[in-house]
Amino acid sequence: MKHLVRNVLTAVLAALAMTLSSCKQVIEPQFPDEMLEQTVKAGGSVDVSFYANLDWEVYLEGDGVLTYFWIEENGAREKSTSNLSGRHTVTVHFSEDEEHDNDRVCNVFLMMANQSKQIARIQRLKTDRTLKLQLAEAFDAGFKKESGNYVYADVPEGPLKFITFVDDPDYSLPIRVSTNFDWEISLPDWITSEVTSGNAGDTEVFLSAKLSSAIENGTKAEVKFIDKNNSEAIIPVAVEIDSFKDRVEFNANSLNFNAEGYAGGSSLNGDFSQKSAYITVLAAEGAAVKVLGKGEQWHDTAFADWAQVKTVSSTGEGYLKTQVFALSVSPNTSDARVADVLVLPASKANVQPDALCDPNSDDCSFKAEYKPYVLGRLEQAGAEVAPEEGGILSLDPNFDNFKAFLTPAPDHWLVRQTGVKDIYYLTYTDQFSGAQILSSKPFAKAEVYDFNMNPAGEGFWAETWVPATKDKFKVNVDMSAYKRVGAADEELVPECFILLSDNSGTPIAIIDFKYDESAKEPSESGDMISISQGDGSVNKLTSGDIYYFINSEYSVTEVFQVAVSGAATLFKSTTAFDDVKIYSLTDDGTFKETTDGSLAVEGGANNTFYAYVGDGVPASSSWLVILKSNMVNTCALYITYTPSSAAALVSFVYPDSVRNATLAPYTGAMLSQILSEQWGATEDVVWELKYTGEPSTCMIYVPGEPEGKAAWNNYNDATGAPYDNYWLTYEYEDKTMYVMMSEAGKTDYFVWKDPATYKPSLILVCTAVASK
Repeated sequence: MKHLVRNVLTAVLAALAMTLSSCKQVIEPQFPDEMLEQTVKAGGSVDVSFYANLDWEVYLEGDGVLTYFWIEENGAREKSTSNLSGRHTVTVHFSEDEEHDNDRVCNVFLMMANQSKQIARIQRLKTDRTLKLQLAEAFDAGFKKESGNYVYADVPEGPLKFITFVDDPDYSLPIRVSTNFDWEISLPDWITSEVTSGNAGDTEVFLSAKLSSAIENGTKAEVKFIDKNNSEAIIPVAVEIDSFKDRVEFNANSLNFNAEGYAGGSSLNGDFSQKSAYITVLAAEGAAVKVLGKGEQWHDTAFADWAQVKTVSSTGEGYLKTQVFALSVSPNTSDARVADVLVLPASKANVQPDALCDPNSDDCSFKAEYKPYVLGRLEQAGAEVAPEEGGILSLDPNFDNFKAFLTPAPDHWLVRQTGVKDIYYLTYTDQFSGAQILSSKPFAKAEVYDFNMNPAGEGFWAETWVPATKDKFKVNVDMSAYKRVGAADEELVPECFILLSDNSGTPIAIIDFKYDESAKEPSESGDMISISQGDGSVNKLTSGDIYYFINSEYSVTEVFQVAVSGAATLFKSTTAFDDVKIYSLTDDGTFKETTDGSLAVEGGANNTFYAYVGDGVPASSSWLVILKSNMVNTCALYITYTPSSAAALVSFVYPDSVRNATLAPYTGAMLSQILSEQWGATEDVVWELKYTGEPSTCMIYVPGEPEGKAAWNNYNDATGAPYDNYWLTYEYEDKTMYVMMSEAGKTDYFVWKDPATYKPSLILVCTAVASK
């Protein structure tokens, strides 16, 4: 019975246990039904939201986890995160790196109760490589800049072309490179660049072409931009350079010669003082200057045997060089003659004259292929004919020549510049003056030039100042237009020139026309100013830069250039004056009123006055003295003081102590180059200081301090500043200069200029034959 009860209890307990066990429920994880799929940009992020019914963990899988994408917690990158059940959002971040070769895929998994499911697939697609080029804008003189930086513009379609400019031997290509990848550049062997790599963003690259005979006909190539992180990723850019084999650029200082064979200007401009005309050429080695003569029919015939060309210099280390040619002509003993001057590249330098011209054209003009190489027409005057006795011009006795007189000017400054012997002053002294001039020689043209010696043409001067009407032997100069218009303009200089020329254009006479109310006929009185006591000279000025400046600035027509060598000079004046103003010459070539005692003027009321030079005044000092009467400027004296001890152009201060040095006019190989480089220079102002042994300590008298602080040819063209000059130095003080040269075989020169004319007054060539 007891055993039975125990069995029954055991069964009851087992049944109860089974019942209790069947009452405990198992909870399964519930995952989102849909998977999020999204594409993101570099640097972006994606929120993944979900509901978890159990405690959970989110983790990431994919190539680049933690590097290219991650979950951020407490400022740290994590590949997983976890939390309790509920609604949550996990943010997946992507790096800002742009990739150009791989897509990045991030798989997001949710795990609960040891079960996991992918709930998101996020991808960042690879980015195409981008390359944008902009070319620096160019104009005639170079590449544009603003605030020192190049101005860029989008490049047109097609290859990038290397650019050059007039007188510039270099070909270049400034570009701005914009990329979204780090790069390096691969260049063909004829292109160079200081910048050969760059990072994503903007980079300036200056490409330069190395000119050589290998590419002289032009060529095309590719500049390759290579991804630094993938050498197989290349973006090519087409570039090209045009043919430069036949490139020639040239200019000449003159192509006009007088009968003696001296070069200078045409008509009223220029000065026939150079032995040669100088032609500067930028071209490849082998370029040639050809002078093609002209026949009676103005047809090109043969190379002119009366013209000679020689090479003066050739500078430059590259393919293109700057060459200077000297063109000279033989003296002309016959009629005027002309020729055409061509500058031919090396490839055409051996052409024969009959191949240059087109025989089928009406005037045998140059063939089209040679026209770009024509420099211009060379003209040489014919042999001079002695002027007629008494001249060829005279006032017409049958015309009412009212208060006007015509006087010959055989010593006029235009005689030397133009070669014309028949030059006259025509002076009007009254607002109603009038004159008519007869010529014993027929003339074809009467041309008006203004007081600056520029042709008036058909413009203002010809129409409103001095219209010149003419027939074959007569010219009438009408002052009415000047009286109406010109006299009202205080800045108008009342002087001009009338050029009479024949049918061939050769000048036969020049009239220097002036309006001067105070002028008198030469027979009535002498000049207003003369020297009574003292050493010096007085020269009345009626034209030239000094005259025009003083006339326009101080409204005075009686202008005298005075040179004195003594400290005291007594002057005589035909007109008394009651006041005087003294002006000193400043460094910039202008005048400033001075009372420093360097020059004093006393007297005047009795028609005589003294000019005293103060103590310690340096040689070659200059002043402008204005004499006044009743508060009106009546006379101007441009006085230059040059004591006899310093009268030479350049000389040794202590000649007895000089050793191994000489001062003499320069006749060396650089003479032609110097005369071509320095406008207005003549051979007589070029001197040489030559050391033929060890340089000695010598000082020389000079006109002043030379222009610049170093030798004239020793400047950096790019910056305009002088280079450090270790072999040629100088010290200057009070019109004296000490020059030291310390290296053999070197030559350079200093320049002094006349402040009134800006022409060189002294060029000192410094040569060291033996080293120090």
